Amino acid sequence: MKNLLCCKYCCSSEKIELREDLKSRRGLAVSLEIICHNCGESTSTMSSKISNKCYDVNLRLTYGMRAIGKGGAAARIFCGLMNLPPPPAKFERHNSLFLNVLKTISEDSMNAAVHEAVIANDNNSNIAVAVDGTWHKKRLFFIERSCMCYVC
Repeated sequence: MKNLLCCKYCCSSEKIELREDLKSRRGLAVSLEIICHNCGESTSTMSSKISNKCYDVNLRLTYGMRAIGKGGAAARIFCGLMNLPPPPAKFERHNSLFLNVLKTISEDSMNAAVHEAVIANDNNSNIAVAVDGTWHKKRLFFIERSCMCYVC
């Protein structure tokens, strides 16, 4: 790793130290500090970008766990087995963020489908919908009582 680093102030690559600031860890996102012992300058950066006030790596962990039907407890076990830092303490906060995004996406998708059906029906919005009940035979599960997910 030291072969890839050089000081942005003095361009030295000889006396570079890279270390993790353990006090600044946020779930799987860590603060990396780069110290140049040649000129004495240091800089730090987080290992993950922030989006929607959450670190991307933590959102991806939450999404991955939810995609396989698991939650915070499974994330803690996974991180322990993989020798990773523990997942974010507020794991459930990420779930509500996903719920809001899923609601928005599903509503937009359904509105687009209705608009498409109206156009296909010569701009007539009087459209019949047939429901045959086959969804009772499929495996369904509910997230937060308001978002239904279908698994083949």
